[in-house]
Amino acid sequence: MSTKDLIIQAATRLFAEKGYEGMTMKEIAREVGIKAPSLYAFFESKEDIFTHIYLDIITRHLDLASSATRSDGLTVREQFDQMLKSIMEFQLQEPLQMKIYLRLLLFPPEVFKVDLKEELLKLEQAEQEIFQRLFEKGMASGEIKPGDSSALAKLLICLLDGLFWEIQRHDESTFWQRFQTVWGEFWQRIQAD
Repeated sequence: MSTKDLIIQAATRLFAEKGYEGMTMKEIAREVGIKAPSLYAFFESKEDIFTHIYLDIITRHLDLASSATRSDGLTVREQFDQMLKSIMEFQLQEPLQMKIYLRLLLFPPEVFKVDLKEELLKLEQAEQEIFQRLFEKGMASGEIKPGDSSALAKLLICLLDGLFWEIQRHDESTFWQRFQTVWGEFWQRIQAD
């Protein structure tokens, strides 16, 4: 693993545990086993490291959503199933990154507040467009009832937000049971007769 990767790994753990204000560049360097000034060969500042970690979380999340729409030969339902399961598995398998994401939602550092909200809005808009196109594809193929694809995309984003909080409250087995119930009910309401 490269020094840059070790820095990101150490910073991720420290940010998740202590928050942005609660940790220092010195602590990151100590975790990696280098001197604090050496960090500046890789990153300009603590803010730069944090931004890198945050944007990586958002990019990975969006990549999971995008990849499902490139699945040829699958029904729209199968594409949604694949996408949602991938997103949920990412959230379950990356607890440190999700802890950072939670901290950002609940306690955004003052220095980042505007930029972070803008990035979250960009992510939501990109997801909404992906979902909307998939709903439109399902309507065109007769798999989904005709309706407002934009409203369905917004509804799905709200559903995903709720599922994100379910992950925080339940063990994995209980979460997957709840996921199957909620997603099944959602799909039943929108599928064509």
